[in-house]
Amino acid sequence: MIRGLLLGAFLLLPGATVAQPLVYALPGGASADNISTPNGFAAPAGVYYVAASAHTEPKWGDALDGLAVMGVGSGTVESAVEFAVVTSDVDRFSGQFLSVKWHFHNETAREPALAVGIEDVTAEASHSATPYIAATKTFWDTSARSAFLMRKTVSAGFGGGRFQRRLFGAASVSLDQFSKAIIEYDGRGLNAGISVANALTRRSVMVMVLGRQKFNEPGERAWTMSLAVAWQER
Repeated sequence: MIRGLLLGAFLLLPGATVAQPLVYALPGGASADNISTPNGFAAPAGVYYVAASAHTEPKWGDALDGLAVMGVGSGTVESAVEFAVVTSDVDRFSGQFLSVKWHFHNETAREPALAVGIEDVTAEASHSATPYIAATKTFWDTSARSAFLMRKTVSAGFGGGRFQRRLFGAASVSLDQFSKAIIEYDGRGLNAGISVANALTRRSVMVMVLGRQKFNEPGERAWTMSLAVAWQER
């Protein structure tokens, strides 16, 4: 799984341009532009998603661990509030905690999208909650002859909790109309990966992210893979 068998299957699928706006409704690592950091978007009312993520544990002989997420959006596109319930111990279906995110400023030609949020609001699964603020800006090269490098996205933010009061950020570039390469700094190390999106219907999209976390730190390198589905009510 972590060697990218599913990635090969996704690369054979058609693009996700029809349902591309739904990509931004997905949580942090499954947003198609980020691996494990938040961006400046949130899901509005009528948008739902489910996601699962697996990763290796370097300190435990690369044993697999994972989590599951269920999320729902509320509010308008201009002021969307997203709620997510995360299960951090999938084996026992325990370690559940709540995260919330408010997108309060839309992206414009000159200004980024802005959002604030709190992961693990009541510190159920960690030593403390993780408050953060994040901004995302998209850049288009309309003169490009193909989708390769046509779309570039930069996200940056600052947070406490797991971010340890540090800056974090991510940059992605389109490889074609449905896949992107990502590099990210999560406040502690560098991550790199690829995301692939596929439109299931006109109102649903599937996104997969395969990444290598902390690749600049030999003792903490880990593989991670996230798979998410988002859909919008009629």
